[in-house]
Amino acid sequence: MQDNDYYKKYNSSISNTHNWRSVKLCMPFMEDKLRNSENLKILDVGCGTGSITFDVYNNYGSYNKIIGIDTPIELIDTNNNSISASHTTTTTTTTNQLEFMQGSIYKLPFNDNEFDIVYCHQVLIHLKDPLIGLNEMKRVLNKNKKGSSLFICESELRSLLVYPLKYQDLISEYFQLQKSTFTRDCFGLSLLELYENSNKNENKNESKSQEWQTNSITNFGVVPWCISQPNDKTTFSNMYINRLNSDDFSKTKYTKVWKDWENDSNSNLILINPFFTLEIS
Repeated sequence: MQDNDYYKKYNSSISNTHNWRSVKLCMPFMEDKLRNSENLKILDVGCGTGSITFDVYNNYGSYNKIIGIDTPIELIDTNNNSISASHTTTTTTTTNQLEFMQGSIYKLPFNDNEFDIVYCHQVLIHLKDPLIGLNEMKRVLNKNKKGSSLFICESELRSLLVYPLKYQDLISEYFQLQKSTFTRDCFGLSLLELYENSNKNENKNESKSQEWQTNSITNFGVVPWCISQPNDKTTFSNMYINRLNSDDFSKTKYTKVWKDWENDSNSNLILINPFFTLEIS
């Protein structure tokens, strides 16, 4: 979202690096909740190109209303145009509804308790004040309905491991240069602490904090990304090389290291993405 300084100005070469994301690859811990969902209202906060949003719409549940929200109007317009195009060129079997809206995670344009499922992927890590973002997601989650769920997944950038080691320094340097002003290297592992701080500070109301702890079930885990198959390595390498074409910093050495890594039969890349889930009980 633009609040996170990640999109200083809309840039398709940046947003397009998110197009490969799906529920199964990025948020598999949501699948059980989504698979048999029906007549639910679902919110994707910081939806970006909508790759996960479209996946939820096309492949999970029935008669659900899915809304994706983000700040760059160019993203929202592109996503809504994609909905229109898919309806005119293909026969869809989904009974779900989908809409993209412009809005800020710092002030979500929805009522309290409006959504049955709220989720975000790689959003809070880029925010100046992730606590406000989390509080807003909790606010719009339906706390009066058993089973309502909040799902959050954020990277732990310190965990980036590249093999062979000769590629590690330059690829790590590349990701450091891609960071926004507020992006944190250590964030995913802090999600439990962030939630605890949210409970303590929410309106400075101890009884409200206790209510969250009493009426919800939380879980914490990790989604590992392991990029080792030739097709996956090509996809990743091309994605990030294309992104370089519109950036200001020197591209030659980063283009070379991505290509060398891609073509190395022994190469791989690993990154862990901690996740936090909350379910109203």
